This record gives sequence, structure tokens and C-alpha cells, in this order.
Amino acid sequence: METTDSKAIIYEKEIEMMRIILLFAIITFVIAFFGVISSIIYDISGKRKAIAIHKILGASSGIVVRNYMRKTSKRVMLSFLIAVLITYPYILKWLNQFAYKMDIPYAIFMFIFVVTVIGLSLLSVPLVFGEANKNPTENIKYE
Repeated sequence: METTDSKAIIYEKEIEMMRIILLFAIITFVIAFFGVISSIIYDISGKRKAIAIHKILGASSGIVVRNYMRKTSKRVMLSFLIAVLITYPYILKWLNQFAYKMDIPYAIFMFIFVVTVIGLSLLSVPLVFGEANKNPTENIKYE
């Protein structure tokens, strides 16, 4: 019984540090989430005229969304590739400092990429679809 209490006392600072790191991770995620949404809204607002012209020329809302997602996915792939190429050597260098060595499987990076693309799609598709369903003459009239 004493061993669990003594372990709890020994690891009390680590548990507190873990909670602080978790709190800051959540705050960082929320800030990034709002940044991504504002970036998507800004990007869509800059393409209102192009979306309206596509709609006038006969494109359906699905085609407009698909074209937007194709361009956005290419940018996400490029940025993800750059991020992985920059951070992977630093992660390996950091992991080599420990006594027990472990490798990072590439599947983790692929999982993160898939989650990122799905999250971006869930955020941007409704916004682009809403813009594509608006009356195109109003967007052209004001620009």
C-alpha cells in the first residue's frame, strides 16, 4: 500500500506538468482551429467572383466544391511534406538522447495527414458549398 502512495508523491510534479501541457495543447488546438476557419473564409471570399463565373457558365455546386478541394488538397500535401521533412530529423535526434531507442513508423505521419485532410474537408466543404449555392449575380454585381 505504501508503494502506490510513494509513487504518487514521486510523480506528482510530472502529473501536474502533464496536465499543464495538456491544457496548453488544447488552447493551441483551439487557436489553430479558428485560424484555419478564418483562412478558409478569407480564401473563399477572395474567390467569390470566380465561383460566380463558374456557376454562370453552368458548373454545378459539386464541381465548384471539387475544384476548390483539389487546389486546397494540393497546398495541404505540399505543406505537410515540408513540415515532415523539416521535423523528422529533429524528432529522431531528440529520441536518440534516451537510453531506450525506438523508431517512428511512417504510418503515424500518414494517419496525421489523413486526419488533417478529413478535418480540413469537414471545415471547408460546407463553407464552399454555401458560397456556391448563392445567387451568382449578386457576387458579380458587387465586385
